Amino acid sequence: MDKTMTFFSDLFRAAYFSGIIMTDDRGNIIYVDEGFETKYGQSPDDLMGKSVFELEKQGVFRPSSAALVLKTGKEVNLIQTIAGTQKVVVSAFPIYGEGRTISSVITFTRNLEEYIKTKELYEEMALKIHRYEKAMDEMKYEAIVIDQFHTKNRDFQQTLKALQRAARYPLNILLLGETGVGKTLLAKKIHKMSDYRDGDFVEINCGALPEALIESELFGYEKGSFTGADDHGKKGIFEIANQGTLFLDEISELPLVSQAKLLKVLEDGEFRRIGGTQARKADCRIIAATNKNLDEEVEKGTFRQDLYYRLNTTMFTLPPLRARREDIIPLCNDFLDKAKERFGLERVLDREVMRILTEYNWPGNVRELENAVFHMAVTSEERVITSTCVPDEILKAIETQAVQEKQVSDLQLALEEFEGDIIRTAFAKYGSSVKVAAALNISQSTAARKIKKYLNEVPAQD
Repeated sequence: MDKTMTFFSDLFRAAYFSGIIMTDDRGNIIYVDEGFETKYGQSPDDLMGKSVFELEKQGVFRPSSAALVLKTGKEVNLIQTIAGTQKVVVSAFPIYGEGRTISSVITFTRNLEEYIKTKELYEEMALKIHRYEKAMDEMKYEAIVIDQFHTKNRDFQQTLKALQRAARYPLNILLLGETGVGKTLLAKKIHKMSDYRDGDFVEINCGALPEALIESELFGYEKGSFTGADDHGKKGIFEIANQGTLFLDEISELPLVSQAKLLKVLEDGEFRRIGGTQARKADCRIIAATNKNLDEEVEKGTFRQDLYYRLNTTMFTLPPLRARREDIIPLCNDFLDKAKERFGLERVLDREVMRILTEYNWPGNVRELENAVFHMAVTSEERVITSTCVPDEILKAIETQAVQEKQVSDLQLALEEFEGDIIRTAFAKYGSSVKVAAALNISQSTAARKIKKYLNEVPAQD
């Protein structure tokens, strides 16, 4: 945006003036462009050699911008009257010689009405460019984030758009969601959309580090600070991520002792290496992520409440794939495109495979789906992938799901049959809805409704 505006500003300044006059260091006119007579009725022959101070007294130029520059030594911008009638906009600039003394003055002039029209045109153009670049930024965001997350789910789209707005500000962000939903990918996108994008994106999995090494990884250490320490010391990830983004994945796995030290860094904005005394600034964007419910972890006492509040300045929950089934097939097509690019395999899914993949619950989310698609792509001998290539665990899960649904249906049928036998036996014995209700300890209206349902007749009440 800045470069575009600078270009049009320079263009505007170039088109802005149509009359040029140059004077020497005493104010005598030494050059007048040919357009000056046409535009302002002042012949170059009448002006050449004349003093701008005398012309000002005569009312030819009032006030004289060149005279003001020679008096003040500064650039001048003003509205001037030429020959007592014509209003013009004038800018005059000193030109310096040796010793920083003014050697000459150059004056640019433009008709006031033309200037106003040009200025309005420039401002209108600048506004349009601003709107265009804003629209392009939004389209770029859609391409970078929403398209790469392949979501047609409106709730998820709203989450992503809210996250786009939050990415612009230096706030801590907490990402929640099951394993495989794309928290790391989204953290990288946030980094690219933020003011920290010129720095490094540094990721650490808090659950993958031995507890004894966590602090040295986070804060670094000075040489000789402990047995086995590097002779030169070592930078921690806070130093490495300086002016960039630090992504703390699986933050819920951080031990309580390390949580306390992390909280102090977030509050004070500085830290010390192990074995060191020098305070170092922690200037980086913090994005944390977890697949656990941190409210529950706080209640259990495994996660500090104050750290939780510090991290979730802005919190976003990424939905599991089963909650946005409309995205499954578009994601499959994207992974098939990747398979074609990586392996040279052109594959498409048949309808039965699409049905299976859409019905499956995907406990491993997008990561599991990607692995499944690659498996099918490389094991299929034909261009069209059939159900024979679907991983066995997915087929078994679908079968189990179908059996469970059938069992539920069979149970409902069995209950209805049992209830029908009871109602028919009671009605045969008592002959009225009132007596059936009393015998079965149900209301008369319920007894009447069920007698009608199972015997297909309206019973007598007595």
